[in-house]
Amino acid sequence: MLSLALGMLALLAGCNNSPWPHDAEASNTIYSAMIENTPRHLDPTASYWSNDTLVTYQVYEPPYGYHYFKRPFQLVPKTAEQVVTPVYLDKDGHRLPDDASADQIVESVYDVPIKAGIMYQPHPAFAKDEAGHYRYHAMKPGDLGNRHTPMDFEHTGTRELVAEDFVYAIKRHATTRITTPIFGVFSEYVIGLKEYGELIKAEDAKLR
Repeated sequence: MLSLALGMLALLAGCNNSPWPHDAEASNTIYSAMIENTPRHLDPTASYWSNDTLVTYQVYEPPYGYHYFKRPFQLVPKTAEQVVTPVYLDKDGHRLPDDASADQIVESVYDVPIKAGIMYQPHPAFAKDEAGHYRYHAMKPGDLGNRHTPMDFEHTGTRELVAEDFVYAIKRHATTRITTPIFGVFSEYVIGLKEYGELIKAEDAKLR
């Protein structure tokens, strides 16, 4: 039995069940598991799947991010000009001191300035004609023709990122037309978003 066990160990020692190519560990290559071949969503409102972030993190930039090389992690501005300190209000809407206790705070108000000069990537949605009217905002069924991607359009345009774009992005979490995984939690913290969601649901039901 001992000789049989030793023989089995010798066979197992020569086995390699690694899914990577031979000697891959010696190369300067990172391997990672991929459950799906492509991202599920590229819409930031619907995208909460880790495989999406390989693309979305290189396309969309939020107001804030983290400096991951610092301990503890430090919040840093991205599209925002600076990391702002919130204004705290009590139940009567009166301002509280910055060191107020949590049980006194009913509302936190953030006034986040956005960096000037941030432009959108060229896209047909921003294309305007000589009179300043959007070229493609009034398209009807069939107007797409053989266009299948934004690159197929003859004209593109751009514009500057403004604060209203972030307001619009928050409101889109209330839509019923796409997957919005974080709306339930988000609506508990953004004042008015839950009520806005009920309004959108009612209006969408009328349209359908």
